[in-house]
Amino acid sequence: MTRNRIKRVLKEAFWATVDREAVDQDFVLVARTSVGKAIEERGLAGAIECVEEVTGEVETSSSERST
Repeated sequence: MTRNRIKRVLKEAFWATVDREAVDQDFVLVARTSVGKAIEERGLAGAIECVEEVTGEVETSSSERST
């Protein structure tokens, strides 16, 4: 599996997971080895699972911040 394919599928998974209209931030996606393995084994569904895991962590930590 090529690095470019992994990046392309990861971007597709990210935008399938988040609401483009509600996003007012920039994001940096880093394709770790585990993401490549997930994509190789489960395709786009595997990438979506990885993205949902990370975005869930971000949402949780954002909601826990005090203002």
